[in-house]
Amino acid sequence: MGVRRTVLHRLLIERAHQAGVRMLWNAPVSARIGDPIRVGGETIPHRWLVGADGHASPVRRWAGLDNACLHSRRFGFRAHFATAPWSPFVEIHWGEHEQAYVTPVGTNEVCVAAMTGHPDTRLADVLSRLPSLAEHLRGASVTTPERGAITLTRRLARVTRGNVALIGDASGSADAITGEGLAMSFRQALLLAESLATGSLDLYEARHASTLALPHRMAALMLLLDRFGSLRRRTLHALAARPELFRKLLAVHVGEQSLPHFALRHGAQLGALLLAPQSARG
Repeated sequence: MGVRRTVLHRLLIERAHQAGVRMLWNAPVSARIGDPIRVGGETIPHRWLVGADGHASPVRRWAGLDNACLHSRRFGFRAHFATAPWSPFVEIHWGEHEQAYVTPVGTNEVCVAAMTGHPDTRLADVLSRLPSLAEHLRGASVTTPERGAITLTRRLARVTRGNVALIGDASGSADAITGEGLAMSFRQALLLAESLATGSLDLYEARHASTLALPHRMAALMLLLDRFGSLRRRTLHALAARPELFRKLLAVHVGEQSLPHFALRHGAQLGALLLAPQSARG
């Protein structure tokens, strides 16, 4: 299911208002561990401070939680095109050095996002190397400015200190190729709520790494395919020849089946397909 980020943002804000959250937009924040929190010049008494402020989190820096292991760093770009979706599904187009995602977000609009390890690449460069996708977009006007961001696979040594907890991208992340950013944040929110109900952040600290474990494994796997073209082509041909394996691998990706279980049941079959000549794979 595809939805414009602006629509999702509005829905989340409406739900937050219903839950009694007070929003202070465009208000400068001053915070130091042990000092009062000030937002827009107003002192905010608090029991807990949750940093949900993204990759470059000031709260993480204030709390001295910046110690992290960076596994990958890539660059993403996106724009919207005025054209009727040609498929009801999200499509992923693989190039030699990039991927492009196409998501239907309306009856006459698609979102195209690209990811690459090369900082000087732009969306037009990616489309020029993906002729089948470029053909779908031929003649379609761009409805939003192209925007870019950095996507990271990163794990922090700790995500809590004292009464401070980090959540979402502030607390670690997986490459956007996994599509897991919001899902990880929602899982962490449920875990944080459970931990706060005990009056402590110990549970959140102890189990936070589990929310990143599978996305990190899947990111490592897909970035391996990004790095080695021959392995990527063999893998995609094998999964195309055995769509039931692709469905089961997707079940692993969304957490419905464990990766060890998949490897035990289907690893030998997938390995044989990868090693077989292409003609034998169909």
